[in-house]
Amino acid sequence: MAVLSLTAVPAQARTVPLLPAAPGPAAPGPATLACDVGTPPGSPPAFVPELRLMPAKVTVRGALWLSGCRGSRPRLRSAWITLRAAGQASCAGTRGLRGIATITWYDAAGRPIGSSKLRTGGGDLADRSAGGGLLTGTVTSGPLAGARSRGGITSSDSVLTCAIRGTGAISGAGRITFG
Repeated sequence: MAVLSLTAVPAQARTVPLLPAAPGPAAPGPATLACDVGTPPGSPPAFVPELRLMPAKVTVRGALWLSGCRGSRPRLRSAWITLRAAGQASCAGTRGLRGIATITWYDAAGRPIGSSKLRTGGGDLADRSAGGGLLTGTVTSGPLAGARSRGGITSSDSVLTCAIRGTGAISGAGRITFG
C-alpha cells in the first residue's frame, strides 16, 4: 500500500508566472543610414590619367555631397566627403580601387557634428561605371564606426561616351547605405 504525504506550501512560494518575463531593452543593433550622393560643381571625383575603355592604374581624388540621410542616426542629416583612392579602373568599372574618405557630418541646421573615416575598397567591382563602387568599404572611426558602406555614383556620361572620348572626372548622382 502506498502512502501519500502532503506538505503545505505558502501561496507566495508556489506562484508560477503564466507569461514569460518581459525582455529588457534590446541591445543596440548596427547603425543603419541611407543617403543620396551627388557630385558638387567644381570638385567631382577626378581620375588621373583619365578613364578609357581599357583598364589602367589610376588615382582618383575629389569630393561628394551626401543629403537626405535617414536611418537609425537621426542627427546625421548630410555630409561632405573628400576622397582619394588608387587602383585599376576603366569606363566600365574598377578593380582593386582602394583608398580613404573623410566624412564630415552635419545636423538638420547645417552645423558640423562629427567626422568619420571610411576605408574604401570593396574588391573587384563591375558596376558598369568607375564611380559605382567609390564609397564601398568600412567606417573605421567616428560616427558609424564599424559599419559597412555600399554605394557610389552613376556618371551622367554613358560608358560608350567615356570609351570614345575618355573621362577625366565623374559627375552624377547615387546612393550610399551604412550598416
